[in-house]
This record gives sequence, structure tokens and C-alpha cells, in this order.
Amino acid sequence: MKKNFLFPLLLLWGFSSVFAQDPLKTQENLNRLGAINPNSPGFPTFSNVDRTKGTPFLLDGWQEGQLQFGLNGKFSSTVEIAYNMEVDQLVVRLSDGQVGYFPLQYLHAMNIFHEGDTLRYEAHNLKKDFGNGPIGYKMYKVLHSGDDMLLQYPRKFLRKEKYVENLGMVRRPDLYQQLNSYWYYNGKQVVEIKKSVKAIQKAIPRKAATIKRIVKREKINVKNNDDLGRLFALLEEDS
Repeated sequence: MKKNFLFPLLLLWGFSSVFAQDPLKTQENLNRLGAINPNSPGFPTFSNVDRTKGTPFLLDGWQEGQLQFGLNGKFSSTVEIAYNMEVDQLVVRLSDGQVGYFPLQYLHAMNIFHEGDTLRYEAHNLKKDFGNGPIGYKMYKVLHSGDDMLLQYPRKFLRKEKYVENLGMVRRPDLYQQLNSYWYYNGKQVVEIKKSVKAIQKAIPRKAATIKRIVKREKINVKNNDDLGRLFALLEEDS
């Protein structure tokens, strides 16, 4: 996948200097994003190139969405968003066509509007803030948020294929694959959750019996993300 972004260092420097004194403001932030690189070369296409199947992005093509910069609940106006899951990089395109990276450390959350649904992601540095989890700021899909929190960390990597003799030495395309990990915050610490009933019981031993009862009563499939989020919501209601 060709990447023709030429200005990450400039953008990071711009944000650090521009925001050193000011609190973050939603629309003002976006306006500054466009002003930092008025000659952006634009964004690479989402088509498959160089014998590569798939892309490193969360979704194919630009997605409409909104960004939240603080905990005050205010979101920006609608912009176009692309999130590169291979390198944890958020790219924003403004209504005037300006394109730039948006450093995740300045972001609280983003909503993506996709196929009639709103997908909510939050930016966290779990290792820094809670002492466990992936290092650096990442975007996490929120499966449950309350007194406790359940997050999905989706990431992609490029699997390199080799020549295969029984295919006449024809090389299969390289393939972008997605891996997911799940992180549970109980108000004190973060632990990784595997998607099995026994693993969840082990991670939350004080609720082991409740987990078993709810899964059976509600016919919950913990392999399904929606069901998994519902399980944690019901656990919180039961506490």
C-alpha cells in the first residue's frame, strides 16, 4: 500500500506549539488542522495495489464522522475520517478538502457513521494510564461503558505470501488481516479478556457464578461482540 503522507512531523510540531497555551476547542481544532498543511498532497486511494488484498484501514473509503476533543461531550462538525489500523494513525479531511493527520493524544473519542449505524471509538493509552495493555495511544471500539468498561482493540497487519509450487510458482497476493484484543477496566485496573465464558470468569472471579447464570439465561454468545457487550452491561446491572 503506497503511503504519500509527507508531513507527520510538521503536523505534530504544529499541534504541540499551537495548543501549548490554549484549551482544545472543537471547530477551532479542525480549522487549525487544515491551516497547518495547506499544500497536502491528499490521501492515497483505497484500491488494492502491488498485489495486496485488502487495506490497512478500518473501513474502505472515507467515512463521515465527528471528533470529540475532551470530556465535555462536545463533538466537532461532520468531517471525513480514515483510520489506519496498521500504524494507529487517524487522518481527517475537512469540508474544504484539507487533509492531515490528527494526533491521537489530542482526541477523546470519534463517532463514525456507517451503514445507518454509529460506531464509537475512544483513544486510550492503556499502558500509560493503567499500567497494562498496548503501549501508546490506540483507538478502541467501546463495547460497554459504565462503572466498568469493555474495549475492543482492532488492528491490522500485512501477511506476506510466498510463491507456491503447485500453483506454477504464481505468487498469492499479500493479505491484510485483522486481529482483535479485548480489555476490561473495573475502575482500578485493566485486564485482557479472552472471548470464552471460562476466560471471562477467570478474569472476574468474584462474578463467576453470575456470569454463568446470565450467559445461560440470556443465551449469550460471547464470541459475538454485541452479545459480549450486553453481558458486561447485565453484569453491571446485577452488581
